[in-house]
Amino acid sequence: SIGFSISKKMEGTKIQKKDIEYLIQDAKQQVIKSYPDENIIHIIVTNYRINNNNFDSFPEENNCNKVSIDLIFICYPKKLIKNLEDLFYKHHISIKQILFSSYAKSLNYKEELGSFQNIAFVDIGYKKTSVIYYKNDNFNFFHMMPIGSQHITKDISKILKIDLKKSEKAKLNF
Repeated sequence: SIGFSISKKMEGTKIQKKDIEYLIQDAKQQVIKSYPDENIIHIIVTNYRINNNNFDSFPEENNCNKVSIDLIFICYPKKLIKNLEDLFYKHHISIKQILFSSYAKSLNYKEELGSFQNIAFVDIGYKKTSVIYYKNDNFNFFHMMPIGSQHITKDISKILKIDLKKSEKAKLNF
């Protein structure tokens, strides 16, 4: 992920959605230029700051002198995307869009759960675990850790001195 803040002087004019879209596009171009080996998968606005006041969502029709937004860009290496596209293409499957599944799932679960002050989603994968945190219904941060279910299986195997198949079965039964 790439964290980014960008601002614009407004000189007392009303802020409009197109102003925010311009800032996001400007930030996106800077990320593309600075990280040429990365593809942007998601762009998340985490904060709107107008005249030094913070807002969770876009505050329409506000006069302001300065507006800034805080963004998180979730990216994947272009090389990985190309490899996935080539693999699927070999099997006559076209890829329309690639998502960060942990983030996409968290949006769905968050909607099902309703409103919460604080909520975290932990997605344990094979070699990595991601944690996505929302505060007051708004995305706050995410973190990836290089520890996953494979590591747990290996630890059980080592501690109990059993092979990996038995260790995986013990983990799943737990």
